[in-house]
Amino acid sequence: YNDHNLRDIINADETAVYYDMPPGKIWAEVGKSSKVDVTQKHSDRLTAMLSCRADGTLHL
Repeated sequence: YNDHNLRDIINADETAVYYDMPPGKIWAEVGKSSKVDVTQKHSDRLTAMLSCRADGTLHL
């Protein structure tokens, strides 16, 4: 890689970002139902791509 400028070497990776995710545990009053409705067991997801240059400069 000696022929390449560090500014021209870019590492990129995709990762999932979950939002509106239901909690793993539910609190309920004693004697009350703690069920989660099937329609509430979803989470929305988007994919983020992150990248960086080998020399550490900003890459958009």
